[in-house]
This record gives sequence, structure tokens and C-alpha cells, in this order.
Amino acid sequence: PQVSRRRGAQPGAVTIMPLPTDPNVYTAEIDATAGGSMKYGENPFVYIDLIQRNKVEITDVQAETNQGWDLGLKRWQVKLNSGDSGPAGVTVARVPGKNLGEVTMAPAGPYEADDYLDAKCVFAADPIGGLGTALSDWYDYESGTSRIVPKKEVLVLKRRDGQGHIKVQITSYYKGTTSANYSLSWSYL
Repeated sequence: PQVSRRRGAQPGAVTIMPLPTDPNVYTAEIDATAGGSMKYGENPFVYIDLIQRNKVEITDVQAETNQGWDLGLKRWQVKLNSGDSGPAGVTVARVPGKNLGEVTMAPAGPYEADDYLDAKCVFAADPIGGLGTALSDWYDYESGTSRIVPKKEVLVLKRRDGQGHIKVQITSYYKGTTSANYSLSWSYL
């Protein structure tokens, strides 16, 4: 299958390709700017299928019942296709202090689903008003610049097709000085 896909230079553009030095590792550049802070509410999350290695063209409403995506990204927010975000059962365990190549097997757990609505549909926000997802704290703030910096950790996702796990590392949040331009790498466990 074709693994490199480019979607123009508008918000939501996604480029996915194998890592030149290791064809078993895939990289993605994802424009999750949502049109910037003034157009944030008019643009959906960017949905990524890590198994088929492509962008999934769905709305946020469609994502709630769609099984074909793993990660959704919008500005600083990252959601999983599980729990309150979707039906596919993509849950996450974290391996702190490691890079992608250092994780060779899936951890025993605990694995978390997105859970930001309580039994009465009361919304739980992250510290800055976004969705309180399982990955709300994937970043730290860089001292002195207030730039978002991905934590040094590997996110291990249970695959929605039941075929093992996917290990993911968010490597960058900026393209030049523009935020919400993610770079990430992943491979299968």
C-alpha cells in the first residue's frame, strides 16, 4: 500500500512516510492548527489511522461512532478512539523516559481510555480548557519560552483490530515558530 500521503498546505494537512533509516518505523507531520486560534471552532480534529497509515476524512460527530481512526489531534489536544471519544477501544499505557527504539514490548498497563464526561455528561476539562483526555498531559512547558515540549515518553496503544500494540512518540509540536504542527513516529509491537 502507498504510505506517503500529502494533503495540501491547509489546516489538517498530513504527510506520512516510512523512516528512511528504518522502513518499520513511520513518521507523520500533522497540521493540527485548526486554522489558528481564531478559526479553532470551525475546524475538526485531524484523525489518523496508524494501521493503514493515513488521514481519516471524518467530522468530529462522525468520529464518535467511527472505528477507523486511532488518534485525533487539534491544537494541543490529543484524543484516542476509545471511551468518550470513540468506539474502537484504543487505550494507552505510557513508558516514561524512553525513546521509540528503546521500547521492545508492550507494558502490562495500566491502559487508559478517554474519559472526560461523567455519568451526568458533566465535562472534565484539561488545565487549559480542552478535552480532559487520557493524553491531556502529553507535554511540558519549556521554561522561559512557554513553548510546549513533548514529554520524553513512548505511548503504547492497544490496536483497535486486536492485533497487538502500536508504540508512538510525539517528537515535536512546532514547525518553525508555528504551534500545533505535530511530528510523531510509530511502529508496531
